[in-house]
Amino acid sequence: MQGQKSEIRIRKSIHQLQADYEHNKNNELVLLLKALTQLQKEPLEDLQKKLLEEMPDLPPNLDFYGRMAGIHGLSFVKDSTQYCEHRTVLFPTWHRAYLFILEEGLRSFPGCETVTLPYWDVYASDSVPWVFTQPEVDLKDGSPPIKNPLYSYVYPHPIDAEDRSEAKPKSYETVRYPLSGLAGTQAARDFSREHNRDFDPIQQVQELNLNIDRWLNGPAADTYYGIRDKYATCLQEDSYYYFSHRTKTAPTSRFVVPLESPHDAMHLAVGGFAPDYTTENEEIIERLSQTQLLMEAYKTKMHSFGDMQFVPLAAFDPIFWIHHCYVDFIFWKWQKIHNQTRFEDLVIKAEGPNKEAEEAKAREDIQRPLKPFLKQNGTVYKSADCFNTKDLGYDYEEVAPKHVASIQQELVQPNKVRLIVIQNINRAGIKGSFVVQVRHIQSLQIVWQEAVFNRMNIENCHTCQENLVFGFSFPYTLRDDEVDFDDNQLRAAFEVSFGGQAKEELKKDPELLVAHLTLEPVPEEKESFEKRAEELVITFGDYITL
Repeated sequence: MQGQKSEIRIRKSIHQLQADYEHNKNNELVLLLKALTQLQKEPLEDLQKKLLEEMPDLPPNLDFYGRMAGIHGLSFVKDSTQYCEHRTVLFPTWHRAYLFILEEGLRSFPGCETVTLPYWDVYASDSVPWVFTQPEVDLKDGSPPIKNPLYSYVYPHPIDAEDRSEAKPKSYETVRYPLSGLAGTQAARDFSREHNRDFDPIQQVQELNLNIDRWLNGPAADTYYGIRDKYATCLQEDSYYYFSHRTKTAPTSRFVVPLESPHDAMHLAVGGFAPDYTTENEEIIERLSQTQLLMEAYKTKMHSFGDMQFVPLAAFDPIFWIHHCYVDFIFWKWQKIHNQTRFEDLVIKAEGPNKEAEEAKAREDIQRPLKPFLKQNGTVYKSADCFNTKDLGYDYEEVAPKHVASIQQELVQPNKVRLIVIQNINRAGIKGSFVVQVRHIQSLQIVWQEAVFNRMNIENCHTCQENLVFGFSFPYTLRDDEVDFDDNQLRAAFEVSFGGQAKEELKKDPELLVAHLTLEPVPEEKESFEKRAEELVITFGDYITL
């Protein structure tokens, strides 16, 4: 089955599968649920040997799903081999191979040979697809409802992570916003239990949907940092180098959003970060007509500790795979738009003083093997092997991501729209995922927000250490008194802040845990965050027309 072009399967939207299920149109969703249920139980040891490089000392009888989820930065074995293709040109292709290998497992069960992963179309709805929010699901075969394998995953073995924030006991069940999954210490477990009891099942879904809406749409129509805006913008970039990942420096000649940017934002949205939109809060809350409880929680910018925000734990949450299938869909769509569906057509071009060195490094990295994924002949996949989805036996429905109104609108004074470029953002020492916010000091408006999906212990990750620094840019409509600003005046006009959930051992102090819910660093890290902001380089880029 692996890589046969004659058996082209079509990956569809999860919303389409839901609609077909509701109208008894076909059984694609039922087959997916059946296959995933089995995958979360069966070791499939023979299949593992065919598809994955050997990993010693795995727990006995570890199910195939758990084995696959552990590849994303962490396994059940402490200090074992880690795979981390984030912030590199391999981000799109490594995750494409990752999804494909999981699909091979899904299709290995009798009657499930046609199963494909669906994708979460972020334009189809402002909320999470319902199939992720129901603990049980009906297979429509007359049998009692079963535990929904897309709702959560239960750990069959404990995880003894180096950072206790990522440690999990046996039988831990994955959670999403607004719940806390911290379970590495007794204090953490006590905190999670107290935090989670405030939300009944209905409130959990309402809170999650509200948070997803905030991240998808951003605070207002004249901003560009909602997840939808970012996906639409990243399709416009023609260089794979800038499209594929966060680069060490951001281009100054054009507005570029790398694929990793909206990808990271969705991880934080599902995993527990509530964005701070200040005065725009009431607009979104009123539109959604949520309960008073949710309104108060939103106003206080409540945060939680769901699994999707932790790099090593994210893939254990079943929603990870459907989210990443959409990331792969955007990659596929980008390839078609820019005529780069063949590996030999790949365009790698950078700009700036280090242009030649960056391009050379990217061309070298794109040739690296996509470990630990094996082809039928026993060799490790490379990007060239999976650059065209049809070489893996699948394709997508021809659905164009919509450009929201803010991207399409005609600006009255396009000559006043200029790039603001933020360089020298250093992840060293930041524990876990975080958000970079740029606020206009005079108006207090947040003009850009960048979510960063980040490890707790990046000092132990070789790939992370090679890619600690990154930059980004964003469009800004200049005020009349800002048109002639020099870089010093520009630097003084904006405040850049770092918000995160520093969870270092949780300090074994429940009071500090509560402080973590405010997107503010704990006291001992505040000075470090402020110093980090002072080291940023903020400059003007070119004038642009959106």
